Amino acid sequence: MIDKIERRVITYGLTVDAQIRAEDILFDGFSSEFTVIFEGNTLGRIKLRVPGIHYVSNALAAVAVGLDLEIEFEKIVIALGAYSGVQRRFQITGEANGVTIIDDYAHHPTEIAATLAAIKSTNRRVVAVFQPHRYTRTKALSKGFGQCFNDADMVIVTNIYGAGEKPIEGVDASLVVKSLVEAGHSRVMFLQTFEEIIDFLHRFICPQDVVVTLGAGDIWKAGKRLWEGLTKAEGRRARNDSITRGDASTAGNNTTSVDSRTNE
Repeated sequence: MIDKIERRVITYGLTVDAQIRAEDILFDGFSSEFTVIFEGNTLGRIKLRVPGIHYVSNALAAVAVGLDLEIEFEKIVIALGAYSGVQRRFQITGEANGVTIIDDYAHHPTEIAATLAAIKSTNRRVVAVFQPHRYTRTKALSKGFGQCFNDADMVIVTNIYGAGEKPIEGVDASLVVKSLVEAGHSRVMFLQTFEEIIDFLHRFICPQDVVVTLGAGDIWKAGKRLWEGLTKAEGRRARNDSITRGDASTAGNNTTSVDSRTNE
């Protein structure tokens, strides 16, 4: 295909034959870092505020455009370092009690797999909450959903978000659950309402877990409500701990006072 293009071509990617490529790729928490090589020459390091090999690839495309426009590499580094993603694409809803909650618009198997791989690179337990999008799409992609959740430690599936479509007989969330089970996933469950999802997660999740809501519908609302609940619980624990420390301090002061009078 390249041979047929009658224009100057700049290639980028993760392979050695790309003109602009990434080497020494590191994932640290929710960030990515890599060295940019341009036609065999090392340009320098770039650090992104988002994780995942797909973001590294996207950043290389931006580098290619920037260099072609004769933008200084140092300015490209600064611009990419300030990028924190777009709304509903690996968007961090919040953190509370050691749990990170992320929302992503991903609803196609390829997108879901990329998002989960990026989260798994943080070496934390991943709980995926998936809301299938549209009845026609769920019917067409049901088998593909069985292969894209491999990086999730637990998968929760909820009702299909119809997006204005009329229901199709025999097409519901059970198709996704069945596909996951047949693919060998042992920790899969269906929960019908957001209330059921939030209640379960409050009991199931632990510090250092990552909960990711996936889907093009309104599943982000469940993640937001979960985060709000965890934040309130965290605040209550902090206040109780403060009161407990205060009581202990008062008790200690009283004991000291009694000992002082006794010594006199």
